[in-house]
Parts: sequence; C-alpha cells; structure tokens
Amino acid sequence: SPPFVYMTGQQNISLSNGEIKTLREFINDKHGMIFCDNGGSGHFHNQFLQMMQKVLPEIRPVSVPLDDRIHRQPNVIPFLPYVAPHGGIALDAYPAIND
Repeated sequence: SPPFVYMTGQQNISLSNGEIKTLREFINDKHGMIFCDNGGSGHFHNQFLQMMQKVLPEIRPVSVPLDDRIHRQPNVIPFLPYVAPHGGIALDAYPAIND
C-alpha cells in the first residue's frame, strides 16, 4: 500500500527547499498521500494550500462536491460522514487535480 502522512496544526507551515523536494518525491515517486487536518484553524488550511502550491506547482486544488462519485465508489455509503467545522469555519476538502 502507498505511504501515508498525517499532518495537523494550527500555526504557520515553514518548509526548507529540501523538505519541499522531499515531499514532491514522496508524492510523485513513492505515490504517497498527505492527509491534512487543519486542527481548528482556517489559517492552517490556507498555509497548507500555499505549501502544496510550492510542492506541486503544476497542480491546482478543486473542491469536491458532495454528489461526486468519490463519495459512492468503490462502496456505496448510505450517508455522508459528519465533519465538524473547526473554529466555526466550514472548509472544503481539495484533492489534487492535474490541469
């Protein structure tokens, strides 16, 4: 199975050029996945999007609508799991989509 990284926080994200390169290789070469939880901060959400723009500049984030097939495949889920908005701010989930 592919490698998996769980990332969470509430403050700024600061990566060196070497760390950015390592993350790019993790995603592209090792088919790794990064799951990011904003930890209650909309600020962290924006920091993560900015970080990923540096890691994968050719990729743009897009919002996944609730009726997208990703919520139905490979198994039909009779309901969408509840995701509580942290800090009173509801944020969208963004998969990586190539242009």
